[in-house]
Amino acid sequence: MIPAAQETARRRHLNHSEPRCTALLKAAAGARTAEAGDLTIPVHLTPLFTQHFEYGFTGDFPYAGSSSAEIGGHCRHRTPASGAAAIAGLVDGWPLAVLPMLTGPAPGSTVRWSLHMIGNAPLEAHEWHWYQAQTVSAQGGYFTSIAQLWRGEQMVAWSEQLGAIFDKKSTS
Repeated sequence: MIPAAQETARRRHLNHSEPRCTALLKAAAGARTAEAGDLTIPVHLTPLFTQHFEYGFTGDFPYAGSSSAEIGGHCRHRTPASGAAAIAGLVDGWPLAVLPMLTGPAPGSTVRWSLHMIGNAPLEAHEWHWYQAQTVSAQGGYFTSIAQLWRGEQMVAWSEQLGAIFDKKSTS
């Protein structure tokens, strides 16, 4: 289930509105940046492959110290892309849903990730999509999250991820 604020943002996406920039990541001091849509992301906080995507975050950003373990927003490929691999990139290219709860970078790893493509969904990944991921369980440094990727009113894919964060605060 998508929270009300996230659903409102997703509905704006359905009305073909472009993602709006939030200033949280722009405020990162001394950060070298790479443009991502109308959002500037500090390069030292993101993997290099993210340069191939445009993101428009809604809600909390990674390392915000939030009480919420979810992440989402708009996304698309910077250059035209289609097919299953392009859709997989849109789903896998987002930060972990637990990262907004942390106050700074911490080592982590995926233990298991599964991606499920919806049989008749369009595989055009250069259009704007809506992504939403929620952590459904987190304990002892391990987490499980589920994510959905939408294009308009149609779900394109969903995933489930089991991972670990090797942060002393999250394992105590």
